[in-house]
Amino acid sequence: MQTSEPFNWRLIIACWAIAAAVLFVPFIAPQGGAPRFTDTDDVMRMVTVMDLVDGQVWQDTVEHRDNAPYGASMHWSRLVDAPIAGLIMVLRPSIGTPAAEITASRLWPPLMLFGLLVLSVALCGQLLGPGHQLPAVVLPVLSIVVLGEFSPGRIDHHNVQMILTTALMLATIAGRNRAVAAIAAGLLAATSLAVGIETLPFILAAIIAFSLFWVRDIAAAANTRRFAMAFAAASAVHLVLAAPPSLYAAGACDALSATYVVAATLAGGALLVATLIGGSLSATRRLVLIALLGITAGAITLTLFPHCLAGPYANLDPRMYQLLLAGIPEAQPLWVRAATDPAAALSFAFAPAVGLLILVWCVARTPGVR
Repeated sequence: MQTSEPFNWRLIIACWAIAAAVLFVPFIAPQGGAPRFTDTDDVMRMVTVMDLVDGQVWQDTVEHRDNAPYGASMHWSRLVDAPIAGLIMVLRPSIGTPAAEITASRLWPPLMLFGLLVLSVALCGQLLGPGHQLPAVVLPVLSIVVLGEFSPGRIDHHNVQMILTTALMLATIAGRNRAVAAIAAGLLAATSLAVGIETLPFILAAIIAFSLFWVRDIAAAANTRRFAMAFAAASAVHLVLAAPPSLYAAGACDALSATYVVAATLAGGALLVATLIGGSLSATRRLVLIALLGITAGAITLTLFPHCLAGPYANLDPRMYQLLLAGIPEAQPLWVRAATDPAAALSFAFAPAVGLLILVWCVARTPGVR
């Protein structure tokens, strides 16, 4: 399938410029001089960004002005703080610190939207071949969810995760046949995990995809190993860079820690061992082998860190959970939302559920490699 169609940069830039202009419409009206953020998480992100700008150590993610005098350990990643801090440091000499903060918070999300549109075009090229660049750039900006996450002031990490997930999807599809893409998929999976664990289902999907590439075609063994080693190694590197040595062995359920580095290492090891010893097996036996090794890796992880079975907030004091998180919709499982707010749960689940049904129907009707 041909996927080498040149990017229509005029189309991409024009669509992005229109979307960015629409996003800035609410800011035309006077805001009374106060910075406008769409969420309290965005405000907190700016606090951590300014701490970094003002000299707080990279590996010190404690918010010292919260939970005084002890401080509160944040599970957010400096990988998101750094580019926003860089924008502020570039702008500050010319317009001053307050204006630099506001300007950076408003420019960063729309700038990232451009990257998402480029990835969307590349992904559609992989999936559908040439001739689909127009819907690839138009459909994302027609989504209220997408526009909401890339609106000025939305500096929390969700938009970064959307870009990383889209890039991971693209690299995983290309990684079946291309060595560089397989390595990139491993690096992207580890980086997404370092930014936040809410993308675990997508990372697991990439692991399963590379497993099935090898199950279906023994020639994919090398790229499956490349993905596995890149994912395991990059996860460990991210932990070393993000945390002080005293926390390397500490297990946490809500952020990159020894818990997830061990899981990534075991998952990568399972793929590595399977592809090394299972080359002479039939496809069915390769599937059984990789499934058994994967289950073993998961069982070892849960044996070492059993408290994470209770969810990402297992380490949090129950009183704190009830006080802070019990009423936050995004911290609740879908089945809890369905019981308490069916309309909201349906709005989250409907499109993915329909998409999966359409996907299953298409796969069932499409022969061959595609």
